[in-house]
Amino acid sequence: MPFEKISEIRSANAAIGHHWFETAGCRAETPILGGRYWVESRPAVDDPRDVPDGRRWYAAVQAADDGSVRWVDHNQNRLDSLEEARAMIDALL
Repeated sequence: MPFEKISEIRSANAAIGHHWFETAGCRAETPILGGRYWVESRPAVDDPRDVPDGRRWYAAVQAADDGSVRWVDHNQNRLDSLEEARAMIDALL
């Protein structure tokens, strides 16, 4: 089932008892791509006060039909830029 909005994925994820979107500071950086992919970012450290310039890391993310979510990169590398994460998704589409 392709998704059109991040809110649809958020609802499906919660409906199966998962908590992907509950991480403080997690945000979607792109619209949904190909019905199930997007780039998200998170603060570079757990406490944003430790990084006053607001640095963030990026990840390419994929939602399954049931709403479960995982990183596209199985090694869970934290990428330095939105462009790197987007390129990872583009290679799949």
